[in-house]
Amino acid sequence: FKKRAELITYFKAAYKNLSSDGIFILEMAGGPGFIQTAREQRTYKMKGVGKYTYYWDQKSYDPVNAYGLYAIHFKEPNGKMHKNVFVYDWRVWTIPELLEIMMECGFSDVATYWETTGDDGKGTGEYVRTELGTNDYAWIAFVVGIK
Repeated sequence: FKKRAELITYFKAAYKNLSSDGIFILEMAGGPGFIQTAREQRTYKMKGVGKYTYYWDQKSYDPVNAYGLYAIHFKEPNGKMHKNVFVYDWRVWTIPELLEIMMECGFSDVATYWETTGDDGKGTGEYVRTELGTNDYAWIAFVVGIK
């Protein structure tokens, strides 16, 4: 959803369709690394199949309207490339924007859940409710609306 009005319509529909004790969870990505043009790749070995390569392609980001264009590509073990298997043409919303819109749509409480880090500085996979985050190069968080 690129326009605020579209997002509000969606959030209101989500709210309406939740049970009385329901929650609405959004996964967020951000940080300086999320808005830079970049291409990352990871190779995965699949037992009995071979190596697949996954590409996350950050094609563009416009700071005036916060629109970003992203794509996922795959390369098979035989070298065959599949480009633009998934393409995302998003507005990159901020956490405060989403929390404010959720409150406007009737949620009784909203929260941000941020990943904890271990002694080695790496993410633990555990998320805790917080009021503060760190502007890591790239981060994942969850924004939660509570009916």
